[in-house]
This record gives sequence, C-alpha cells and structure tokens, in this order.
Amino acid sequence: MESHRQALQNFEELDQTEDEEGVTTFFQGKRAAGEPLLKFVQKIIIKEKMAFIGTASFIVNEDIQVAKEAQEIARSLKNL
Repeated sequence: MESHRQALQNFEELDQTEDEEGVTTFFQGKRAAGEPLLKFVQKIIIKEKMAFIGTASFIVNEDIQVAKEAQEIARSLKNL
C-alpha cells in the first residue's frame, strides 16, 4: 500500500475489510495532476505460504458496472 501512497497524487484510503478470503482495500488517487481521479480495489489473499495481490482501477465517475467488474477482477484471486 505504501508504494501506491507514494506514487499517487491526492492518495486517500477509503475502506479496508477483512474476511475469510483475505483483505480488501479501496483507495483513490491520481497518477498525475491533469489525469482523472481513479478508484482502486486491491485484494490480498494468503494461501499456504504464498501471498497473492490483485489490484484493479477505474475512473471514479465511471459506470457502476465498470466498478463492479473491477472489484470482481481483484476478488477473482480466491479461485487460485
């Protein structure tokens, strides 16, 4: 998470939840001042002795279906 905090302008952590699958974090920021604000969803899953991290992003005011698909991409790690 620290690398995202350093790389993104206007970084803001929005939410973090933990469940039996792992940790899901939502955050937002811009890659550069002139670019749109992006929202990110990151899922971290630990299986045996390995960690898997999936991150997806979308423009904040994007269609709700795009946001749902981004979340599903990050959560798809549970199927590994």
